[in-house]
Amino acid sequence: MRSKGLIGILVAVLLILGLVMACAPAAAPPTTPTTPTTPTTPTTEYPEEVVIAGQYPLTGPMAGAGVCQDRAFRIAVEEIKVAECSKRLGGAKLRVVVSDTENKPDVATSEAERLIEGEDPAVLVAGIFTCMASSDVAEKHHIPMYSPITTTTGLTNRGYKYIFRDFNDSPMDAREVLEVMCRDVFERAGVDPKTFGLFYCTEPCCLDSVDYIHDHFGDYGYELVVEEFYNTGEASSYVPQLIKLEAAKPDFLIEWGWYPDQLIYFKEMMQRKTYFPYGIQSFGAGLESASWFAQMPPESYEYAFVQEDCDCQVWNRSWYEEKQAKLHAELPEHDWDCFASNYYAAAYAIQYALERTEYSPDLAQFRENIRDTFATMDITEESAKDMEITAPDGTKYNPCFLHGVMRIKFDEGGQNTYAHGNPSQVVNSIRHPFWPEEFAEPGFETIMPIPPWDER
Repeated sequence: MRSKGLIGILVAVLLILGLVMACAPAAAPPTTPTTPTTPTTPTTEYPEEVVIAGQYPLTGPMAGAGVCQDRAFRIAVEEIKVAECSKRLGGAKLRVVVSDTENKPDVATSEAERLIEGEDPAVLVAGIFTCMASSDVAEKHHIPMYSPITTTTGLTNRGYKYIFRDFNDSPMDAREVLEVMCRDVFERAGVDPKTFGLFYCTEPCCLDSVDYIHDHFGDYGYELVVEEFYNTGEASSYVPQLIKLEAAKPDFLIEWGWYPDQLIYFKEMMQRKTYFPYGIQSFGAGLESASWFAQMPPESYEYAFVQEDCDCQVWNRSWYEEKQAKLHAELPEHDWDCFASNYYAAAYAIQYALERTEYSPDLAQFRENIRDTFATMDITEESAKDMEITAPDGTKYNPCFLHGVMRIKFDEGGQNTYAHGNPSQVVNSIRHPFWPEEFAEPGFETIMPIPPWDER
């Protein structure tokens, strides 16, 4: 009886061991030893191209500036492609798509919608006077908008998150006119003008500048004795306005006009020998265009002061002939000027941002990333040193600063706080910059008061 019990226990143990072995994983068959491999990380699928959408006045009264802006921007993009940039984006190329705003806000709005919906751009580049319309569309679609030229005050003080301007706003321009081209010049010459006149067009950025002058001319001890305005491109003569300006006999005239109008009334002032003893202080605008000067008799603008928002001696730079040749290849009737420089530099500033932006295949997220880069970047000669280009004569220059502003850093509203103008006086048909100090022409002294016509 006892042996039968032991046999039973042994059988039970054997059954349990059999079940355990049956449930155990099978042993792997012997293999030949191999060299262990390093785990690979998933690679990002980068795009073949990144689209930049540009809006310019390619027809209408502002076309002279618009076609230069468009061509200069594309020249920069062509250079970037040759340089094989976009390392952060896996070698993706930039592609530019363009629309004509006709200098009409409603057209700019509809064209911005069309570009954003149809072309999937990563960045929108704004035109001059239609930037406000474009900015509303950009903000609505959460797409970063870069504005190389416009002074309209409201662009960067509305709390928008996606709008960035590398250019003076209207109060900055107007302050430079009152302080640098008027007060400082007068003080250095030992003269004390008191009365002035205003002559201007009704474009929004112009009206913003005029509002600043209205609010602050008394701070400088000046008296406004005459004021005339007009709508851009609507008149064939400005003699009626000139008669009123002359009759008031202001000591100096502050004017803000645009290309087609200034072509007319500067010639008419020359013909009439309209004279303001302490000068014409111009906000530039049309006078920032090389094409304007090419069409004008030199004596019509001699001694004028120009508040130009750009390097006004581009023709004297090591890179000029090369850029001029590229511009002339497509636009032989246009010379490289302020408008070309600002949009050329803008393309490189956008490239600088793209090289520092984390790519996302989700376009909405990619746009957000670009926006964040714009908001925090600080472009200096040191931080952008890897973007330097060698000119034909062997000197190096940084394309981000071709327009004469040497630092780009945006405040919370999207305004470059380091933007500034480059005021000059025309003497012997040449614009001579005299401010700020680092851009002033060595040895140049402004001429004040202005010689009467018969003594020139």
